[in-house]
Amino acid sequence: MSIQHQIVKAVPLVVLSSSLDVDELAIQKESRNIGYFFDTCEGRNGAAEAIFSDFTKFAAASYALAAECDCEAGCPRCLHSTACPQHNQPLHKDVGLFFLDAISP
Repeated sequence: MSIQHQIVKAVPLVVLSSSLDVDELAIQKESRNIGYFFDTCEGRNGAAEAIFSDFTKFAAASYALAAECDCEAGCPRCLHSTACPQHNQPLHKDVGLFFLDAISP
């Protein structure tokens, strides 16, 4: 879940779109967690498709944004979302950074 939040925060760094134009959803199916990104704009704007098409570029931008942020555990600039149904409780900045680093080019 942390990685999804971090990628949404980096959307404006990669494409001409706001981080409010895309959202994410995580579900657990059997023993796996599955994450989805979707456009929030009426008629779509292509931000979710851009994430899917160039995931490693978004991972690199997300990593840079979170790593350069001077907060310790995550903040509204690099991780937290006001729309998070779990109120950002399960988020861990360092875990997200670990996975983003693993998939960044």
